[in-house]
Amino acid sequence: MRHPRLAPFWKESAGEEMHGLFRRGCFRKWRLADLSAEQRLHIFGSRFHHKIKRHTKTGIIKSLKIRLVVMGNNMTKGEDFTDAFAPVPRSTVGRMLMSMAAAMNLEMHCVDFSQAFIQASWEDLPEDVPQIFIRPPVGWDEDPGIVYEVLRPLYGIPSSARALHYTLGCEVVRDRAAGTLLMKQGSYIRRILATHGMTDANPVKTPLQPGARLSKKDSPAIPGAARMMRRTSMY
Repeated sequence: MRHPRLAPFWKESAGEEMHGLFRRGCFRKWRLADLSAEQRLHIFGSRFHHKIKRHTKTGIIKSLKIRLVVMGNNMTKGEDFTDAFAPVPRSTVGRMLMSMAAAMNLEMHCVDFSQAFIQASWEDLPEDVPQIFIRPPVGWDEDPGIVYEVLRPLYGIPSSARALHYTLGCEVVRDRAAGTLLMKQGSYIRRILATHGMTDANPVKTPLQPGARLSKKDSPAIPGAARMMRRTSMY
């Protein structure tokens, strides 16, 4: 572990994650010996994803977050899932609702869901989802020969995103006296710039000189960086 002194806090966070999933009815325990040959074809691995959350301005550690992720990279389309797209609402819909709230002076509430994916249900999908089982993640104490049947959408399962509608990285600033609402993604943009080492980049109207040609040498050298840049630029 990169920071051994944080090990007790990571262990505590892992316990909160797993106990929360069990408490919300995400799993049903099975003995591996009781599964049929067909069911054993749908057993996948799982792992803990570690994330250090910091205060935006100070950079001080705010919390340590562990999330259980199903290793859906081994799933087969057509057998373990049907579609994998995430239904993100159009920005115009958000602006329309904000405009109505401002014009009618309505109360608004911003909610940050804990374990957001599992607030949805497989029943929210139009197609039937096959039984999916996972092996307990490394670092979690469990009896030998036990697997978990997944009863709710979890991170890592390709079809999970289809059961949840969400909007990314939006900050809302309200001036009630003036009757205005402002939506902006400054924090999200700053985070993406920091990720790609462009925090000190100077803004320009024309990023490239006219006639400039790009080559493979201009592409990110870190594996997966190009894919991540494409995904973040979508929002």
